[in-house]
Amino acid sequence: MGLESILSEIENNRKERIDALRQEYDKKTGELVISTEKQINTIRAESEAMLARQLEEARSRYSTALEIEERRILKERKDHLISEALLLFDELATSFYKTKEYKKILASMVKSAKELLGKDCKIFASESDLESLGEAKGVHKLQKASRFTGGIFAVSSDGKKELDLTMDTIMESIKENLIAEVAARIGGE
Repeated sequence: MGLESILSEIENNRKERIDALRQEYDKKTGELVISTEKQINTIRAESEAMLARQLEEARSRYSTALEIEERRILKERKDHLISEALLLFDELATSFYKTKEYKKILASMVKSAKELLGKDCKIFASESDLESLGEAKGVHKLQKASRFTGGIFAVSSDGKKELDLTMDTIMESIKENLIAEVAARIGGE
């Protein structure tokens, strides 16, 4: 074999090796690209799923927070409206004591007490209401008038029955009904 054939064989071997290396390199590069794309797709899918969960959790938290804030605002507004209604009621009740209707109601209370508890029952009224009742028989001045703002309190002659027609009791009952009515009209409990 001559030098040329040896050089030719070396050149052929070199080309074959380069081709084999190139094929192996292309194969490994392709595998690496495919593997990298798979990893990227997996990471992308996991990231999208994680972001979707986090977004849903954030929406849920904000939704809950908004609902709580909405309920707080509605309750605050309802309480404000009820307070305004009670203030108006108190103003009307205060001016009611000065009307002719109040004097008629007092007289009617005395009459009802005597009908329900007997003519010999004891009826108590505040000093100002005694003046409004005039000469009504069987009506006594209430000694302790700390809580008593008007109306009458009656006790049967045997002390077994009582009739509380004090304005405090009546007004408290009206207030409870007023609160319930206002709450119902504005959508409260």
